[in-house]
Amino acid sequence: MKSKAKADTNSSKELNVFKYFKEYYFMSLKEPDAEEIFDLYLYRPLGLIVALIAKGLPVTPNHISIISMALGLFSGYLLAKGSFILAALILILANMFDCADGQLARIKHNGTTIGRIIDGAIDYVVYTAIYVGIAINLYNTDAIGIWAFVITFIAGVMTAVQSATLDYQRHRYLAALKGTDYGDASVENLHREYLTLKKNRKSFFKRSLFRIYLIYTSIQKRFSRTESTYIISRKNETWRKIFTDKQRIFLKFWTFMGSSTHLTVLVLLLFFNEVKLYLELVIVAGTIYWSLLILIQYLRIDRKMKQNESRE
Repeated sequence: MKSKAKADTNSSKELNVFKYFKEYYFMSLKEPDAEEIFDLYLYRPLGLIVALIAKGLPVTPNHISIISMALGLFSGYLLAKGSFILAALILILANMFDCADGQLARIKHNGTTIGRIIDGAIDYVVYTAIYVGIAINLYNTDAIGIWAFVITFIAGVMTAVQSATLDYQRHRYLAALKGTDYGDASVENLHREYLTLKKNRKSFFKRSLFRIYLIYTSIQKRFSRTESTYIISRKNETWRKIFTDKQRIFLKFWTFMGSSTHLTVLVLLLFFNEVKLYLELVIVAGTIYWSLLILIQYLRIDRKMKQNESRE
């Protein structure tokens, strides 16, 4: 009887821990439908562990972001030295912490605009370190010589373009789903704040971050060429419902353009010492897939939505 009671107690504790983890997990997500598959089932559950540990400590999301950047820079160094397996493991940790900073901000309800910009900027710093590390390694070990830097640069640009397009399509979906702007209005406010800082010559660091983010959002729109999130968020409820239903399905295909998917493919190929294959996949397969998504997005969703709206 005692052993049965003890087993029931242990089972109850395990159930409570699972419910606790599940509750905080969904609290820490932006929107499950807008998450990358690898984030949803791998990096965010791992990131939540970090976020829950940091929750009770005097740790801010920016501290977590800095740890993520340090790990990412170290992985770049390891890639340059040819320590591929260790670099792969460090990259997993870096992405885990990259997820954890946003999760901690949502759990603690202390996220800020500048924190979001820092998080985005750190992502690009980490990816720059990764690609520089790959280029140095290929230059030193492969017969392609100086072409290693050219090929890696092209792959880096395509990674940035693909990830930026996913971000913009994700923001469009969230704008329609919530009826709240996830892009343009906040960018306008940011631009006004940037001009104020520039006029008063205050906070060079903050001003620089704002400027980088404004350039980033401009690039997103240029490559996507779709309706702004501000306009979408102010459409009538029926229009937004139809758009959300269509975009939700298509967004799953867009998520394979995300940074976590790129990183996971790189990690897997590093275990097989196939770093050059990763660059080829990004440049060739990634560009073809991205181009097809742009075309299908326009033909199957954006154009039809405009046609239906013009008939009303």
